[in-house]
Amino acid sequence: KEKFVLIGRQTADKKRVVIKTSKREGGQAEIQRERDIRNAMVKMFPPEGDVRLPPEVFFGRADGYLIWVSEFIEQEQVFGAKPLEEQLSLVIKTFETLECFRLGSLRDPSIVSGVFEISGAETYISLFEEFKKQTTNTIPEKTANIVREAGNFMKSNKQLIDKYCGYFLHRDFA
Repeated sequence: KEKFVLIGRQTADKKRVVIKTSKREGGQAEIQRERDIRNAMVKMFPPEGDVRLPPEVFFGRADGYLIWVSEFIEQEQVFGAKPLEEQLSLVIKTFETLECFRLGSLRDPSIVSGVFEISGAETYISLFEEFKKQTTNTIPEKTANIVREAGNFMKSNKQLIDKYCGYFLHRDFA
């Protein structure tokens, strides 16, 4: 793996924190990218709004490791344990929030410039082809066939995919 994601507690106040760390170049780049995204979102969303972004506790290097620590956001219940109606409501609210973010970034592109990736069908198909290469030899043949069919489906619907592109990728908000 490229990075470690750990849950810990601060010594002083015993608050839970999320610790992301890596000594590897790829892991460090991923941690830096996640932090850049978070910082851009902090500029876009007011603290009292619907989007809860954990405060940063520490960001720095030690012994060749990049370390990023942020407060842990407690949840009464994980998403999958919520009733289906509540899950749907949360998904709709999330899409509305993301759309507001997208529109806000169009008003002030400097906030997201160089931070968020906006892709078209070619990128999605290329990413899927890479996923297919990495997985089809390690999964059951029936599943591999489904993955191949999905790739063909994406290629044959390139125009439709492009029609709905121009939005941030899910991984920008994960």
